[in-house]
Amino acid sequence: EQRESSEKIAYLARYDTLTGLANRLEINRLLEQSLKGHMGKSEPCTLFLLDLDRFKQVNDTYGHAAGDEVLRTFARVAKKVVRENDRVARLGGEEFAILLTGSTLDQAMIICERLRRSIEKEVTKVDGRSISITVSGGIAEIVKNGDIDETIAAADLALYEAKRAGRNQLALAA
Repeated sequence: EQRESSEKIAYLARYDTLTGLANRLEINRLLEQSLKGHMGKSEPCTLFLLDLDRFKQVNDTYGHAAGDEVLRTFARVAKKVVRENDRVARLGGEEFAILLTGSTLDQAMIICERLRRSIEKEVTKVDGRSISITVSGGIAEIVKNGDIDETIAAADLALYEAKRAGRNQLALAA
């Protein structure tokens, strides 16, 4: 019983209970490993930060239970679209991060665009209503021995560039 309780606490510390995705703490741990060249690997990695566009309107129009269902839909689609070794995390609210291991910027753009298009086509049904969403995202290369805050800031700047350009699109970090 005590071991089960400890395992549950460890899980709750690393994963979002609503979506089942990794949380901010866990993705930061994985990002740190990538920046350090985990286990001597020097494979290219990228960070994809994304927001669900106009998510506040979903909550305001349909209610928070519907918003929760939209978040779960996003999580399900994201896990299906990304590769097995990529990690999807919910940072909080409608903000997500995906750590794409073994991906150059060009490869990451293909995967992220596939996710963007999949989300755009997805419909969440709640109480007989259909809710569609889009995502905007920024992609930054993770440089071995780089700075975690700089990597996140670069992806975040690219995300806001995508939003300024009209939403439902991606941007690469400069």
